[in-house]
Amino acid sequence: MKICMVLLLVCCVLAGRCGTAAAESKRLIYGYDDYKDLMWQVIGEEPCLRTLIERHDVARAELIFLMHWQHLYHFPLKYFCAPGVVDPVLSENDIALLFDAHTHHERLKQHVAGDGGIGIDLFEDNGNIVVSEIGEGSPAFHSGIQRYDTIISVDGVSVHDIFKVPQLIWGKPGSTVRLVLQRGNHILQKVIVREKKEYSDIAAMFIPSRQIGYLRISEFPHHGEVAYSAHQLLDIFQMAHARSIVLDLRGNAGGSVYAARLILGYFLGKATAYLETNPAREEFMLPVETFIPSLSDEWLLHVPIMVLVDRYSYSAAEMVASSLDLHHRALIMGERTGGKGTIQRGITLHNGRSLFITMGEWDMINGKTVEKTGMEPQVTFESLRDDAPLSDNGDMPYFYAQDQDLVNAISFFEKKLLDQ
Repeated sequence: MKICMVLLLVCCVLAGRCGTAAAESKRLIYGYDDYKDLMWQVIGEEPCLRTLIERHDVARAELIFLMHWQHLYHFPLKYFCAPGVVDPVLSENDIALLFDAHTHHERLKQHVAGDGGIGIDLFEDNGNIVVSEIGEGSPAFHSGIQRYDTIISVDGVSVHDIFKVPQLIWGKPGSTVRLVLQRGNHILQKVIVREKKEYSDIAAMFIPSRQIGYLRISEFPHHGEVAYSAHQLLDIFQMAHARSIVLDLRGNAGGSVYAARLILGYFLGKATAYLETNPAREEFMLPVETFIPSLSDEWLLHVPIMVLVDRYSYSAAEMVASSLDLHHRALIMGERTGGKGTIQRGITLHNGRSLFITMGEWDMINGKTVEKTGMEPQVTFESLRDDAPLSDNGDMPYFYAQDQDLVNAISFFEKKLLDQ
């Protein structure tokens, strides 16, 4: 009997430490109320920044304080001073330009609890807004939108800013939104009815004819229980007598390092997951181990695994794939990954905005970095995603029936297992 399940993700955020002056070096930073007194004290140490105290300019003071004390590179306070008599301090936009490639400052999304969406996740690729995931059964799914479609405009507004697109897409449930998309060389127009519903970032299916368990994790978001839900699905695969596992991390932009370490613990047991560098703690290339679940399963330590990655796989997804690869535990297939070798922490600022700030760097267990270079899979293939059918899911979940890359990869995996 075919099993197809969709569950919620597990994701966990690890608290970071504020690398402040000696007396404050162990203080935990959770929010504005936790550090506002220390913030004004630190800002006052630099003469050019004292104008922020006089104006009570919390927005710029908060950004500068966090960048100065918590960022991987510990920007000196004078770094934020600008030559000029009227305003000697850099603007928020100029401060943003000082960030490294992965530290970013985003505005609070302007939708409310009553708003409806269309069931898609997005990421930005060289200024293009790309669909990374479609919730099965969502309005986007029924309209024929596919992963890796590029959104050109929303209701006639051209889009290039990943943080503004949700504000355009979200709206009153039952209302419509018009999207213009590009798929390969084709331009598509979709009018979609918004719906208020939550969609999962983890999906699974069992293929009885091949005795393969397929597990897709599209993201490790900072909420939910992805790793534990994944374990439940893997238990179902074992009860169904699966002979191999396909772990699909294509389009996975990363997220929780904690969840990645748990997933690795399932398949590796106790092992090194990655190497971490945190200059603020004077820690360099330290081995970080997997998390071992209390309900360890011997079957998971030996079942053959194939991991699928592509150029949109980043960060925690690369961490999982590279560790399984270098521990000789899985066959890695697909494209060279995106390349993100830094660790961020999300901090909610006083005005509702979020600052995702780089706290450390991670390397693969062989000491090599993925930053900007990605990791090369054992078996590479040119994606056929642009040639995928518009909508023909048959009796299989959409992510299988419309995914010729997956079909081809599974066939290759089966032949390799037979040859062993």
